[in-house]
Amino acid sequence: MISDDENMIYLFHAESVDLLDGMEESLLFIQEKGVDTEHIHSIFRALHTIKGGASVFSFKELVKFSHVAESLLDKVREDKVQMSSELITLLLEVKDHINNMIEEVIQNDCTENYHEEISQKTLYLEQELLKFLEDKQEDVKAQPEKEVKQLKPLPIKESINSPKIKQTTTLKIESNKIDKIINLLGEMVITTASVKEHSNRIQDKDLKDSVDSLYKILEELREVSMKTRMVPVGDTFNRYKRVVRDLSMELDKDVELVLVGGETELDKTIIEKISDPIMHLVRNSLDHGIESREQRKEFSKPSVATITLSATHETGHMIIKVKDDGKGLNKESILNKAIEKGLIKEGDSLSEIEIYSLILQAGFSTASTVSEISGRGVGMDVVKRNIEELKGTLEINSAEGKGTTITIRLPLTLAIIEGFMVKIANQPYIIPSEMILECIELVQEYKEHIAENRFIKLRDHILPILDLRKFFGYDTQTENRENIVIVHFGTAKVGLIVDELLGEFQTVIKPMNRIFKNLKGIGGATILGDGMVSPILDIPVLLKYANDKIK
Repeated sequence: MISDDENMIYLFHAESVDLLDGMEESLLFIQEKGVDTEHIHSIFRALHTIKGGASVFSFKELVKFSHVAESLLDKVREDKVQMSSELITLLLEVKDHINNMIEEVIQNDCTENYHEEISQKTLYLEQELLKFLEDKQEDVKAQPEKEVKQLKPLPIKESINSPKIKQTTTLKIESNKIDKIINLLGEMVITTASVKEHSNRIQDKDLKDSVDSLYKILEELREVSMKTRMVPVGDTFNRYKRVVRDLSMELDKDVELVLVGGETELDKTIIEKISDPIMHLVRNSLDHGIESREQRKEFSKPSVATITLSATHETGHMIIKVKDDGKGLNKESILNKAIEKGLIKEGDSLSEIEIYSLILQAGFSTASTVSEISGRGVGMDVVKRNIEELKGTLEINSAEGKGTTITIRLPLTLAIIEGFMVKIANQPYIIPSEMILECIELVQEYKEHIAENRFIKLRDHILPILDLRKFFGYDTQTENRENIVIVHFGTAKVGLIVDELLGEFQTVIKPMNRIFKNLKGIGGATILGDGMVSPILDIPVLLKYANDKIK
């Protein structure tokens, strides 16, 4: 059981993280757009609230430090101190330091036994803050024992014709509790499928109607529960503004980060796992992709470079793009390095996308020098591996002299999906419904064509064909009527030959054991109502295999 004190500390920590994130966003907004009164107030309120919370737990050093920063912000509010680029940089350091102080206090069982480097950083930042206050130092002596005057909330501006702003209530809850609900819901889906299976055997109409009603309610519950775990990617995207700002100053480049589609929602579990890979891609774009000021001037490019980070939905998937208007990738340089490393042979014929994909190999780098930021060839292979673990794909497109676009495709969730069940040699398999375009019968004309080729001509378009009986090693001879399930991922399509079409099936995704990690074409498994295990097809892998065979 969590005690009341522990719960209060947890709430203080969670609220402080939110306030500090908001403080950073406001500072970056001012840096980009200019001084804005509301954002100055927001920064002040963040420091004021953290100071108040720290005083409740008698964190005297944290209260003292926060008070110095708060006093400086008060002078900014009164126009006695100007908000400059130097002050923004200092306040961003203050924000990071307050976060470090809170983290250390919590790790030390709520005692202020700071490490020496944190104590030294506190003294240094206090002195830097006092420099901006000039001769007003007597106003900023910490006074935690005094009651702080409560700030009045700023009035919300409404247009005359606009309706009243809808009031909503937000409840903070630990994410592991939601994960537990989703897991239990998954077990309910499996159990309900079992009950439905039994009711179909008994042939009891009343029981069947009741089970169908239960199934509909469960489907609604699933949709609502899954939405609780969906969060906008904008919160994660906004963190990269600070990265771009700090790194562009370090590299002496003028770079603007443009965020598009921040309201697009994705499963929180996936967002947490792609945060670092996207960070690496943004840093790579800034370091490798964006030219120096002199080079951009020489090529008649805008003085301020642009990195665009966008998110959109596409048929059950999230598409994230990291795009820059830098120098692009040099194909010749990549090929030479790949030959040097023995990744390819001289004379090998590779498509443009295959050439660019070489930079995803471990240890691959075309950088002439190694810096603290990059150049060791460590990272892109990890990015690729992390995305593939999430059942996603990564694709690179580039135009030399114009820039590079890296496209990431990810499933919206890794928990419960709508599936379509098929049968291959008496074994049921699940195909994610959102990847299915249509199903057609495998007629004799198609069979004869497939015997000589690996594709058919469907409505004047070439469609690659993959016989799943053959792919999974079953006996290819069957007297049953066969079907072709046409699936897609991105712009690629393939026709999968299956024996039977069994219909829709609500699918709880169960991860495969490590011993199956090299099993190609299978992305997971689910448990059917009769207790049988049904593999879930990994469509991106099957698509790549079929297209490679045609080549």
